[in-house]
Amino acid sequence: MAIQKGNMADLFHDWAEDTDNLSPTFFRDGVFEGMKGPMKTRIDAVMANPIAAGMVKTLEIRWQASAGFDHACLAVSF
Repeated sequence: MAIQKGNMADLFHDWAEDTDNLSPTFFRDGVFEGMKGPMKTRIDAVMANPIAAGMVKTLEIRWQASAGFDHACLAVSF
């Protein structure tokens, strides 16, 4: 609801070149770069209000730091 009203932004979605193919961020057996298919979902997000969203310099999924975990490490710099 907050996204539709313009009060919050999903940063990775807003910065994506192809919003139909956003990388999944969760896989129970361990995340890895390029993962696709069943049981792999995008359940993690970085949300920001419009002012903070305008201050973002970079966004990245840190795949190496995520090795061995079921959720991807999302990094934002301002």
